[in-house]
Amino acid sequence: MTKLATRRRHTNLKLGCANCKRKKIRCDEVLPQCENCQRARRETCSYLSLSSAEINRIRLTHSLRNSQNKLLSSNFRLPTSTNNLFEASDLILADLVKPGLDALEFKFEFSKFNNKFPSLRYVSVQFHNTFVNTLELDYRLDSDERSPDSNAVLTDVSSSAELAVANGKALPSSVHRPTRFKRLDHKAQFEVSINRRHPVCMMLWDFSPEQLFSDIFFTCQRCFSASLLLLRMKQEALIGRLFSPNSITSLETKCNAAVNIMRQMFPEAMRIFRENLEVDIHTLSELNRQRFYLVLANWLSACSLSVLDCSIPIVFTFLVGQSIIFEEYIGYALKHSTSERDGVQWLGFMTENILFIHLPPYEPAFLFEMRSNLEALCNLFDVNPVILTNEADVYYFKRLRHFCHLMLSFLDSHILSIVYISRNEHFVTTYPPSVMFNAARKWWFLMPSKFHHRDTSSPAHAFLERLSCTVKMYRAAIGVGLDAVFPTARYLLSLGFEDPTFQIREQCKVTKPQPNEFHDPNLPEYLWRHMVYALRVYGFFQKRFKLYKNNVIWKGPFEDLNSNNRFSARHMKNALEIPVRSFNNLALRPEHYARQIHGHYDSILKDPSACAVFTRPDESQIEMHHHSEHFDVFDYRHEIQLRPDFSCQYDYAPLVKERSEKQEYSIDELKRYFEDRKGILQGIF
Repeated sequence: MTKLATRRRHTNLKLGCANCKRKKIRCDEVLPQCENCQRARRETCSYLSLSSAEINRIRLTHSLRNSQNKLLSSNFRLPTSTNNLFEASDLILADLVKPGLDALEFKFEFSKFNNKFPSLRYVSVQFHNTFVNTLELDYRLDSDERSPDSNAVLTDVSSSAELAVANGKALPSSVHRPTRFKRLDHKAQFEVSINRRHPVCMMLWDFSPEQLFSDIFFTCQRCFSASLLLLRMKQEALIGRLFSPNSITSLETKCNAAVNIMRQMFPEAMRIFRENLEVDIHTLSELNRQRFYLVLANWLSACSLSVLDCSIPIVFTFLVGQSIIFEEYIGYALKHSTSERDGVQWLGFMTENILFIHLPPYEPAFLFEMRSNLEALCNLFDVNPVILTNEADVYYFKRLRHFCHLMLSFLDSHILSIVYISRNEHFVTTYPPSVMFNAARKWWFLMPSKFHHRDTSSPAHAFLERLSCTVKMYRAAIGVGLDAVFPTARYLLSLGFEDPTFQIREQCKVTKPQPNEFHDPNLPEYLWRHMVYALRVYGFFQKRFKLYKNNVIWKGPFEDLNSNNRFSARHMKNALEIPVRSFNNLALRPEHYARQIHGHYDSILKDPSACAVFTRPDESQIEMHHHSEHFDVFDYRHEIQLRPDFSCQYDYAPLVKERSEKQEYSIDELKRYFEDRKGILQGIF
């Protein structure tokens, strides 16, 4: 049976104008009227009388045709007819149906699928209508049983929403929630915090601007910050950073004016503090707070004067005032209580300073070698072995070069020129306090203790970061070395040359650089040798101090002090150590670490003038096994490896045992310490 041929009706048959359909000709469907009607000029095209919905349907069909919709199978074609509604039309809300919806019915072709998103109105995230629980509960409804106090806050929400609409802060249809915060009990958390034991944290925790002496504390703090900023601006200007012409001059004028204000405020503050101690109307805790403000303000003033290069007698006046404040407060505490005194127990950190006046001053010959090695490192900056293309890298390199030259200039002008000329081992401080303070204040503010190269994407990052570590290691090594040469600086000034906030393992990479880490294959080894040298010096003096600290017997350090023997030498007389004059080519041996002299031990124990006795005995032959051969740190033929204590494989490393019992001082001994320190400083001028 012959199959009848059927002609598939074109989809355009229903889109053509009425005239073309009547004449059974193909309509080109051009809007606003077809071309057939335009050429005929006899009949009006039906397109001109169509509604906007029908016109949109024609345009959408043209768009689908142009997007190759006819290449799809019939099952996936979008509808072109409006004769039949969708089966899921009943799912569409009645209020959403608009005139002309049938022309855009393709919008709802996915209405048969289940909607995974709830038809809820999401609350806009704003400060005045959102609280934390709303975010945690994923914007659930007010009636959600997980919402906190949903029934209790309904009236508040409605009233607050009306208030927000009235104030113009929200739309009428918005959902307004009052902001609620849970009050945290910071004091309960602070009780279990380790910072509770830090006196500065306690002071800042209880700080109030209405407290007595708080004004002088903040005046001194602002002056110190401004003076430190002035110093940094001058250093940055030398490197090449541009500042406005009057910025440095105006800041310097403000610092000088603040110094004059401080010098006028302190005598009156000291007078008021003495009166408060005498009238005895304040609690011990309140007096401790006043004393704390005065001491910190005094210390900040001394630092500000040091940065601004004021005369040494003026700075020593503030240091003497610090001792007077401690002395008078401790005397008051001794009279009014025999138990643990408030504000005195934290002075334990000063007990370590008492040890330094009994340490033998170290032979300063190694400083000349360190200066020579530092000069060799400065030559590396002058050669500039790595090409820097980034402007920020060039500026950072200039900063490192400036820091290195600052340390070199400091050693030349303030240390090497006086270490032998001003040395007097029969004097209590070995060096004049003015000489030590002049060197210490230059060193404290010479350069920042923490600086890093932050741009890890820079091709020169590895080189600049290793170079930064080398400079910081030299700074740390020079600091501990100067503490060994000038041990009494910490006794008189409460702060030595070593930075107590600097942790070398946290701030520096102490591992050896990889051979291919830089462009120049010889550069990693060269920097590694400088790092080894600086770390050996740093580790040696750290172990030396721990050996003295853990092997000493105290016999009352202030028992027989008077005007006759106050300025006599007080260092331990039964400690024997051979000084290291060169760390470049000498392996550390047991005799380089202090040990007791047996012949003098018993007699020193009976000597009433001896305040401290060294007790470290000689080590056994097994413990003394070591490599005693000579080597050169900068000899590339010998491989050098560092141990965890920063000694190399050729060095002898002593066993440092921590004392089970720490040295404790009575309050009366601390009072005598401040009296002695005041007497030494006042006796100089």
